[in-house]
Amino acid sequence: MRYIVIVFCCVFWQLGVCAQNVEIRDVFKQMPDTICRYLSTNNKLDLIDFLDSNMEAKISNSFSGTTTLDVMTNDYLKATLTPASLLEMRLLPYKPAGATVDGQIICMVTTYGDSIKESVVNFYTTGWKEIKRIKNPLSSDIIKQIVSSDSTLSSSGMGCADYCAEARLSSTDNTMTVSFALPQYIEGDKIVTKHMNVLKTLKWDGTSFK
Repeated sequence: MRYIVIVFCCVFWQLGVCAQNVEIRDVFKQMPDTICRYLSTNNKLDLIDFLDSNMEAKISNSFSGTTTLDVMTNDYLKATLTPASLLEMRLLPYKPAGATVDGQIICMVTTYGDSIKESVVNFYTTGWKEIKRIKNPLSSDIIKQIVSSDSTLSSSGMGCADYCAEARLSSTDNTMTVSFALPQYIEGDKIVTKHMNVLKTLKWDGTSFK
């Protein structure tokens, strides 16, 4: 039995889901360029240095655009990558079934779009290994549940695949707010959308957002 516990703990550490607390600045520095191609390692270090120095945290990114680091706390970060893309990260406590210690993981939300916005949610260990076993809070079946349970959304007569879902992480607690919009028509070079005035707050329970 002791051998099993030791093996499990070793795997836990190997995955980068460790019991020791890390800060968001640490995982941001270590974020691979392949996950966010807008920012090089030097870009990220410069953004943190500027923010620590109470200066405007703005740099020229890898695509010659402008990126700003808007908010950074111990466990939350928000950066405007471009005028049409936003990055949020939050450290979450994580204790999967069978674990004897609490660990930490990264929830990353990337939102794209201008007149219409859609978000992508990914989970990573603090060592930046993607965790695919955690239920995606923007998966089609969860969106279907939200749409069917809300009178404003369900009365539109549109299917769940027609909605554009935008997710925002809280800067103060372990919640995620999801809002919905419907593409309506094209006007000039923009898609006009109808915002549904529906906000759903999902709470992190240690293994998933519900």
